Order: sequence, then structure tokens, then C-alpha cells
Amino acid sequence: DGRLVLIPPRALGISSTAEITTFPGMRFDELREAPTDTAAYVRDEPVPVALGTTYVFRTHRDVDQIGQTCFFYGKMEPLSISVEQGTLEFIFDVNPVCQNPDLVPPDNN
Repeated sequence: DGRLVLIPPRALGISSTAEITTFPGMRFDELREAPTDTAAYVRDEPVPVALGTTYVFRTHRDVDQIGQTCFFYGKMEPLSISVEQGTLEFIFDVNPVCQNPDLVPPDNN
């Protein structure tokens, strides 16, 4: 419908546990923790991109630095969107700690 979207892998028929959820009206620096309830996430349909919304991702299951299989969490906020050019500029941060939903870097806690 003329908007940019984020597409979780399962929306394309790719087997994955990666998911996304939205926080309309919440700024990047306000969002401190990702939801751990999987019901909060979209996994099999496109998610429209909008300014003024922060998005949280839960990755597919992956192996951490010590060999433990787990999910990782991250967040992003669009800074500019150009549908005409098909571009999205955004800021993001990812927590490298296995299963940890904290979305604030340790030096900012």
C-alpha cells in the first residue's frame, strides 16, 4: 500500500524463530527492556515502518560466545523513511547477552 515494511523471515516462508514487535509513540532511549512473552511479537506478516515507533526484535535461535543456544534481543527506531527511494535510515542496538531482554547498554544503566 505504498509503505515500507519490515518482513520477518516466516512471512516469506522461511523457517525461523525471528520475531518483531512495535512500540508506537515510544522513543529509542525510552525503551529499556524487550518483552519476553512471544505472544507480543509478529512472526509471519509484514510490519509497516513508521516514524515515532520503536521496533524490538527477537532473533532466531543462535549460539552465543560460550556455545549456549538462545535468543538475542535488539531495538531500532527509524530516523527517516523515503518510500520513493525505498530507503530507511535508523538507529539500533543489540544485546549480545544470551536470553537477556535488557535493551540499554551496560554503561547507560
